[in-house]
Amino acid sequence: MKKQKINLKSIVADILDRWPEVIPIFLKYQMKCVGCSMAAFEVLTDALNIYGIPADQFLDEVNDAVDESETSSTQ
Repeated sequence: MKKQKINLKSIVADILDRWPEVIPIFLKYQMKCVGCSMAAFEVLTDALNIYGIPADQFLDEVNDAVDESETSSTQ
């Protein structure tokens, strides 16, 4: 099993700063976290609960995007 880089305790702003390739996923779910001042204080689980997004599904998508980005940058 691969280790997830992003987890439910991750701060939203940290995620967006460190892995900008996940921004389209936040936008896909119509999350307003990108550019929101509260993102610096909110953990991912809180944001997902606010928007009613299933955590497992979202985590899979963002971690897959990070893995793909890292794989393509090493080739």
